[in-house]
Amino acid sequence: MAYRREKWKGHGPTLFQIILSFALLARVHGFCDPPPKLVYAALVSPSEILNQTTFEDGTQLKYTCRQGYVRNSSRTTLTCRKNYWSPTTPFCVKKRCHHPGELNNGRVIINTDLEFGSKIEFSCSDGYNLIGSSTSWCDIFELGVTWSDPLPVCEIIICPPPPQISNGKHSSREDDIYSFGSSVTYRCNTPFSLIGEASISCTVVNGTIGTWSPHPPICKMVSCKQPQFLNGKLISGLGPIYTYKDTILLECNRGYLINGTNVIHCGADNRWHPDIPACMINACIEKPLIENADLLSHRRDEGVFSVGTVLTFACKRGYKAIPDISLTATCQEDFSWSMNEVLCKRICCPSPVTDGKTLHFTNDCKYVPWSTFTLHCKRLQRQSICQRDGTWKPKISLCESEEEADCSSPKTIENANYTITTGLFSVSVEYSCKDGYVLIGKAKNTCQNSKWAHAFPYCQALCPKPKLLNGKLSSEKTHYRINESVNVQCSPGYYLLGPQTITCSENSLWIPEGPKCEWEFPEGCEKVSAIYKIMQCLPNAQDVKMALEIHKLTLEIEMLELEIGKKRDTNQSHHHHHVAHKREKDPETHFYD
Repeated sequence: MAYRREKWKGHGPTLFQIILSFALLARVHGFCDPPPKLVYAALVSPSEILNQTTFEDGTQLKYTCRQGYVRNSSRTTLTCRKNYWSPTTPFCVKKRCHHPGELNNGRVIINTDLEFGSKIEFSCSDGYNLIGSSTSWCDIFELGVTWSDPLPVCEIIICPPPPQISNGKHSSREDDIYSFGSSVTYRCNTPFSLIGEASISCTVVNGTIGTWSPHPPICKMVSCKQPQFLNGKLISGLGPIYTYKDTILLECNRGYLINGTNVIHCGADNRWHPDIPACMINACIEKPLIENADLLSHRRDEGVFSVGTVLTFACKRGYKAIPDISLTATCQEDFSWSMNEVLCKRICCPSPVTDGKTLHFTNDCKYVPWSTFTLHCKRLQRQSICQRDGTWKPKISLCESEEEADCSSPKTIENANYTITTGLFSVSVEYSCKDGYVLIGKAKNTCQNSKWAHAFPYCQALCPKPKLLNGKLSSEKTHYRINESVNVQCSPGYYLLGPQTITCSENSLWIPEGPKCEWEFPEGCEKVSAIYKIMQCLPNAQDVKMALEIHKLTLEIEMLELEIGKKRDTNQSHHHHHVAHKREKDPETHFYD
């Protein structure tokens, strides 16, 4: 760095010109301006040049390093060379303080370096209080340099004893010292519940003050009532008493959808949080009741029916379907049943045409199925029963003529055999029905004085044993009498489709129509698409195994036939090409409903 003489400012143009002339003259002859003031060194004899304004070329001035500096060169002089002082680089450098060392539980911050005039700072770790100065300077000490302040001390912060709580206590002892980071745990006396954080710790505020955080808990009596959960049930957490933070798991009944969370807990305010959810209806819940009709199709989910479910009904005994009205009910989008209020009407027999004396009915409702009437003729009485199809059986329209009976020719009864016994004054006939029929009336009749003692019987067909797969009957017989009823019970893994009780009717048919025992699909099997899911849905794993074995055998036979065909083509003398068309046959899996 070159040190140039400062320009003087005169008070007039003449003086300025004179000074400028002398300056130019000094430059020409190689003179130097007064030397600069150096921060790192001082002149040995400053008084010699106190009033000197110019220095000749070659003039040497001797310097010495100031306090806090040390020589870094053997030369400590400045020499005037061609109007400039040389050298321009410093020949004294700052002295260096020793490293201050490590600060326990804190750190030393060196901002720049450790040379004379530099500053370092001290800080303590969290939970410690700094005792001493937070800064220190590298300063002059005697003939050298050292730090102005010693290392401080980082002293751990102490908290006061933890606060006591009512109806509870903490885990510490009276003589414990609670330094930063220490913690204590509270617990409540029985039957109080702890509200808040069970553990608190010694922390620091404003950097120097020890305090406990968070606030200590409280001990409180908490009791939540049994939740009222309509159309649902408790899955876990059952108990007569619920205290703070007790948790229960809720579930809606089938056909309902939960509105809210299914996990709630007992809060400090003796209430459940979040609020107890509601179960919203999501299906048709109750099966429809149709007057004079019975439900035919139902499964294990009886009582819960999804939207679109169609139920089929059958008219009860003594009733028949109204023409052009469907015996079904459908679950609609609003979870109500779409159906006609009246599906079945009574079956009534027409009024019998008679010429007898009196007609006696055995029940209050006239001419309904299984009603009977007695026709009293002059010498005989006859009975007829109103059938399920609205006809009378046996057919009796008029009283037979009062002509004398022909005892030699007894009445022929359909589906019956008879034997005649002739006595001295009378003729007797005894009837027996063919297999599958039952005799209605007295089997034996006697003719005396050309008169039969009573009305002739008739043979009524019996009901055969109902055909029922995968179930059993309450009474096992080959034939059943008219009006005899049996109960149906399905085997495990099957559900009843149709009525549970059926009755043998007058026309030898079971009413309502025979029920079925359907296989009960495991859950999720209704919509399976993958083969492995189909396998899980089959009623018998052996069926699956057999189907796969058959499929495997079929493929092996086809491969063998293909190989034989290739060899045959190779051996043929003429090279005609035989194209074998084959169709792969997959084993079929049948599901029987």
